[in-house]
Parts: sequence; structure tokens; C-alpha cells
Amino acid sequence: MPTADDATSLDLHALPIAAADPEETREEARLRARQQAAVLAFGRRTNAQPRLAVLMQDAVSLVAEILDADFSSVARVAANGAALRIEVVAAGEQQLSDGPAVCELPPDAEESMAAYALNSGSPVVTSDLASEKRFRDRFLLKLGLVGAATVPLHIGQKPFGTLGIYTAEKREFTPDDVAFAETITHLLSSSVARIKVEEELRRQRALLSTLMETVNALVLVVDSGGNLISTNPGCLRVAQFSEDEVRGKPFWSVFIGPDEMEFVRSLFRGLKKDGRPREFDSSLLTKDGTRRHISWSSKVMRDEKDQIESVVLTGIDQTELVSTARELDNVKDSASRATKALEELHDRAMAEELQDRTPAVPAHPTADAWETAKDHDQPSPPFELLDEKRGRTLRKSPRRVYEYRQIIAPVLGDAMPLADDFFPVECRDISAGGIAFYLNRQPEFKALVVGLGRPPKVTYFTAEVIHFEKVEHRGQERYLLGCHFTGRVNM
Repeated sequence: MPTADDATSLDLHALPIAAADPEETREEARLRARQQAAVLAFGRRTNAQPRLAVLMQDAVSLVAEILDADFSSVARVAANGAALRIEVVAAGEQQLSDGPAVCELPPDAEESMAAYALNSGSPVVTSDLASEKRFRDRFLLKLGLVGAATVPLHIGQKPFGTLGIYTAEKREFTPDDVAFAETITHLLSSSVARIKVEEELRRQRALLSTLMETVNALVLVVDSGGNLISTNPGCLRVAQFSEDEVRGKPFWSVFIGPDEMEFVRSLFRGLKKDGRPREFDSSLLTKDGTRRHISWSSKVMRDEKDQIESVVLTGIDQTELVSTARELDNVKDSASRATKALEELHDRAMAEELQDRTPAVPAHPTADAWETAKDHDQPSPPFELLDEKRGRTLRKSPRRVYEYRQIIAPVLGDAMPLADDFFPVECRDISAGGIAFYLNRQPEFKALVVGLGRPPKVTYFTAEVIHFEKVEHRGQERYLLGCHFTGRVNM
């Protein structure tokens, strides 16, 4: 019984010969039988899956042998389509002086027979290359070739190359000769297409395997029922399972905790229903019971009939990130509570210091009472126009930022301001001894009352302008006033 290896030898004598038509001559019957045997032999040859270059050479050699040609050629289109590489070899007892002749030709239909055949999309036959008017193939003429037949080879509706046979003398190739050459070429086209698809598939699988092995993300490939087809090493490493332990099982029963299993199954059902990608977070349950926080994304893969073939789930381990975020939130909460407690303690200390240091002044004090409450070390009459001073006087008590709006009112003579006399100002900082705020104009007062807090709980302090300076604040020219608290007053 012949084997596949026997078929690759293209032994035409081992093949059955079909019954001849009674009207055919013995020679015609013999030639037809040889052609049928050659087609069968080449079909077996393609099943052996040789390399592409070998298969193409086998095909054209077979055509040259059956049709008694002296030479044959295989032409391939360059990857960028800018040239045709053609190789001519001798058949039978004919010889080329220096072995196979190789040449690269432009894909110009007028410059070569191969390019003309590729552009026309049909076989091209000539009995005398020298007298040919459709093209001028100097390369073939230089080799001394005369009769010629070239068949184009297209793969996926794109030009791929040609098969050519030649004679050293004039030769009329018959329609049957051309039909045989075309039959072999069609078989070759199908085989080349299959080989290229298989090569691309191997390349894609190798690339996918490399990615699956090196990517840090967790990758699961499941079928339409959610059963695990494959997992990448990164996923198995995190989950602490072997591939044999998880293959064929529903992924939610292996990697998802019982409390989240129904949630994930419902997402998978929705994914199968509408095919839209899903993104979700869930816990991944490892073999030792540890939970890892995973952010998943999913994509549906469909077959040629648009049916769901598989689903790819890609996960990013967010466990450390989530843990860090929680710790940061706890730190922020603790810091916020500590800051609030310090502010309350500072406000209370400031109020107690002012209360202990100065007596309260009645709402409408007499001149004697007002004089008692003022700082007699730096006497200054009300509404005195102060000279602008550069720099700031450092307070004895520590300052803190106090970017709030509070109310002030200038003191007119000995009379305390009324409620309508107060207006808001934007503060900059505050301490137990004083406050700094901004005015839109140069101050024309020395004494003032400052109201701190929000109605109805407002505490009023008498104060004195110690210094002011012109500054730029929020893109505007403003005046920054530094005031010293002199007492507390009930309004």
C-alpha cells in the first residue's frame, strides 16, 4: 500500500490510468491519462504539506514534465509589490550555462511575460517570444527561450506569482495543455492559501502563547458556557492552582467566592445575550482561601457564523492598591479629626487669653471706659491718617492661616459702631494677639471692632491697626492690614 511519502515522489507510473475515449487516438489517450495521474499525484503531494517554495517548484516541474517543456520558472511578487523575482531552471536534459537563472523585474506588463499574465489574470501563451508584441521579455530572450506559457497565481484575490514553462524552439501550446497547467495552478493556489493561513495561525498562537506567559495580567479563556479553556501562568500563579485543576470547570466556581458567584454568573449571562464588553470588580479566591481584589474586563470572540466561540477575561490585581487606598483614607480621617481638635483648642485658648487680659467694654462706653480699654503705650486719636509702613510686625503669639470672611467696623470717636456699620472683609491669618485682613482702599481709621464667628454666635473684639501695606491679592491691588486685639466687647 502506498504511503504519504510515496505520494510526495510524484511517481506517475504508480497511479491508475482512466479509460480512454474510443474516438481519441492512442497518443491523446496516453497524454490525457498522464495528465490525470499528474493531477492526482500533485493532490497527494499537497497533503504532505511541504514548504511553500518546494511545493511551487514541484508544481511547475510536474507541468513541464507532462507537457515536454525544456525549461520552467517560478515567479514571486515581492512583499512590497514593487518587483517580481523570477527563477528559471532547466527541465529534462536541457541545461542552463550557470545553473538556475534569477532576475528581479518591475511589475510592468510591457516588460515581462510574468507581469503581463498577473495583470491580465489569465494564462498567456506565445509560440515565439522574439515576435511577441504584447510585451518584451528581455530576460527570457537572453536565455534563448522561444515558446512559452505562463499561468498567473492569485491568493486571496491578490497577485502572488506565476508558473511558466518554455521550449528552446517554436511551440504551439494547445488549449488542453493550458487547461492542464491551469488545473495544477488552481490546486497550488488552494494549497498556498491553506499554507499561509496555517503559518499565520501558528504565528498568532506563538504570539498569544508568549503574551500569555509574560503578561502580568490575569487572563482566562472560557467557552460559551463559562468553562475554562485556558489560563495564563500569571493567573495560575496568583490563584495557586495548576492548569489541570481548573481546566473544564466553570470559572466562577473556581476563582469567585460563594458570596459573589451569582453576581458574576448574571454578568456572564448578560454578556452572552448582548455581546457587549463588561467591566467589573470581584474577589478572586485563591487555593488557600485568600481573597484578592481583581478588576476584570471581558470580550466575546465569535466564529465565522457569528456564534460565541469563547470569552476572554482579563484581570488586573488591585489588592495592594485597594489596601493602600483604604489606609490612606484612614490616615486622612485621623488627620482631619486631629486638625479639627487642634483648631478648637486654639480658638478656646485665644478667647481665654483675651478674656483674662482685658476687661469687657460695654456696648456704648463712656470716654473714661474707652480710654481704659485702649493701649496707652501707643496712643493714637481715632481717624488719624496713618503713614504707609513696609514690612510686618511679628506677633508674639503664633499665627495660623484664616482665609475666611469676617466683619469689621471703624470706631468713630468714643461711640461704638452700630450693626449697620459692619462690613465683611477677607482675612489672611489670625493669632491670639491679632488678625490680618485685606481692604480695597487705604485705611483712614486707627481703631476698629472685629466680629469673629457666624450669626448668631459672633464674638466682638476691639482692635487697633498696627501696620498696613499695599499688596497684590487675587490679581488685584489691595491693602493688607495687621491689627492688634485690645479687648473684647459685647454688642
